[in-house]
Amino acid sequence: WKEQWFGPANLDRADLRISGMDTYAVVASILLQVLMGLYSVTEAPDKDASRLQRVVFDVQITLLAIAVISSVFCMVTFLLNKIYAVTALGTYKDVAYSVFGQITAKYRVRAFWSLMTALVTFISSFALNLGSRLGGRKGVVATCITLGGGAVILREWTQVMLMAKTALGQWPAAVLGKLAIPCSVRELQHTRG
Repeated sequence: WKEQWFGPANLDRADLRISGMDTYAVVASILLQVLMGLYSVTEAPDKDASRLQRVVFDVQITLLAIAVISSVFCMVTFLLNKIYAVTALGTYKDVAYSVFGQITAKYRVRAFWSLMTALVTFISSFALNLGSRLGGRKGVVATCITLGGGAVILREWTQVMLMAKTALGQWPAAVLGKLAIPCSVRELQHTRG
């Protein structure tokens, strides 16, 4: 209750939370650079290309667009949160910092999930690009393997997040939202085995 009325008692912890926001923004900006690189090497199919090739290209570009928008949203949201949090603390508005953190939690949660969306759509677009470049059966196999690997990665990320939710009682401090995901210690032990 003291932090609600007087602001953060320990500014080191506030600094950790702010650096967490910064980390999300940096990851999103790096992903954005990778997405721009993938976009620059994605070539439109020839005029005489099959309908399937045109559909794959359209899906790939759509996935890239979703990834770019999601990544930009994440980056800007976390940077804005960081800027305003640092400004509040720097001007000795500790209570305003605390209130700002609480009322913007839902936006950080959305930004976190938009980063996850960007990563998943990037992997999907990359898999389609790989398949288009290789072509034929080899391309189909490469796309399936990449999508399968992406699904395994997504499952692992989900497990890490659920373990963090269970062990910490919440999502990472920079995200801190009231997101209800039921997960007990028993479920956590089951996922380890």
